[in-house]
Amino acid sequence: MASLLSLFLSLILASRGLWFAIAQQQPQETLSLLSREDVDVLIDLRQSLRDLPGSDFFSSWRLDSPSAASDACSSFAGVVCSPADDDATLRVTSLTLGSAGSAGSPGLAGTLPSSLANLTLLTQLVLSPGRVSGPIPEELGGARLPSLRLLSLSGNLLSGPIPASLGALPSLHTLDLSHNHLSGDIPPALLALPSLRVVILAANGGLSGEIPPVAVPLLHLDLRENNLTGSLPRPIPATLRYISVSNNAMSGSLEALDASFPDLAFLDLSMNGFSGPIPSALFTPRRPPEDEVPPPLAVLLLQRNSLSGPIPEPVEPGAIAKWTVDMSHNQLTGPLPGGLAASGSLFVNYNRLTGTLPSEFVRSLYAGSMTTLYAQHNYLSGLDSPLPIPGGGVAGAAFTPPLPDGVTVCLSYNCMAPLPVGPSGCPTSAGGDGSRPSYQCPAFNNGTAIVVTGGGGDLSWDDVEP
Repeated sequence: MASLLSLFLSLILASRGLWFAIAQQQPQETLSLLSREDVDVLIDLRQSLRDLPGSDFFSSWRLDSPSAASDACSSFAGVVCSPADDDATLRVTSLTLGSAGSAGSPGLAGTLPSSLANLTLLTQLVLSPGRVSGPIPEELGGARLPSLRLLSLSGNLLSGPIPASLGALPSLHTLDLSHNHLSGDIPPALLALPSLRVVILAANGGLSGEIPPVAVPLLHLDLRENNLTGSLPRPIPATLRYISVSNNAMSGSLEALDASFPDLAFLDLSMNGFSGPIPSALFTPRRPPEDEVPPPLAVLLLQRNSLSGPIPEPVEPGAIAKWTVDMSHNQLTGPLPGGLAASGSLFVNYNRLTGTLPSEFVRSLYAGSMTTLYAQHNYLSGLDSPLPIPGGGVAGAAFTPPLPDGVTVCLSYNCMAPLPVGPSGCPTSAGGDGSRPSYQCPAFNNGTAIVVTGGGGDLSWDDVEP
């Protein structure tokens, strides 16, 4: 095996000299060879990376061929070239390592060579998911790659810090380093790059510290599943369409979100330690009313924090039509706003909500415009309009029709009787269809709770479930 590897490396080294000899023999006007510097980088890549079993990405990289310099741009997988400034040679401008987009391809293994920075006309560098390990070369950043717009190294085993030099790539538009093993702080200069619009650093696990100030009009920021701390940076660019910092160790208030985000379609702050009230601005229209373009479907995920206070009433309920809103597992109090019935799926379970369920929810559920309502484990005390709903049974008889197919409602463990609207839609974790013990309800409903089951004994605040 060692002798075969030595032979292979000898052929590669010999090809460097062969490339130069061929280049000298070509007439200047017909020269279409890849530059010697770029051939050397491809050779380094072939030495540093290898196909995992089941991958054949490098099968077209015949660097031992006498025509390697002329074939690289036309037949090497993942290599795209353009004429150099002097038009005398070709340069690599786009490099995709591994079978990007191929279902089931296992990818590559090895490490990234620092000589990648010698591809000075590179505009795109994509590493397909695989098992490439080691650090991201510091040389990839800075002035040596002035045209690099896309850097995607996701889904590998890269480790160590994010190189500070990436914060000096003047043309960088999209950075995806997600699903690796990176650690340390996010370089402050990175989020100040003037061309940067998309940042995806999700699922590294080890990124820590606070999120630096964001000084550019980002469109997409994904930092979920790390160990980031501190509060949300201020200000947050109003241009953002996607924000996720879920499953970190962040804390503080949501004041940075009390602003207009006209194009925001996805916000996920779940599984952190955020506290305080929910800003009412999160339920405002996503685009100015004068725009004729319909507001985008939105996802608002605030579950599993320590948010408190009342839920804001949407100013324009139609602006949140079909949204998915999850505010479960917090410490929210007060009534459930009727305007939220315009959303498509609403999760407010495991809070401290009181009062009655607004009739808007009943209408939305029976119309099928709302398909999911989870409000279990609160202190809701009934409906603000009576069931049954007339018009469906024997003339003059009371009738409560079942919910439409595909509609799920869970109201268990509140201060009310289960609704007679068909089979329970509660998950197993809800603990059944029962109501709260009666002694827990009056303190949360000013002594007016509609209690139908359970309990007894003297009431004190110590008896009330937190």
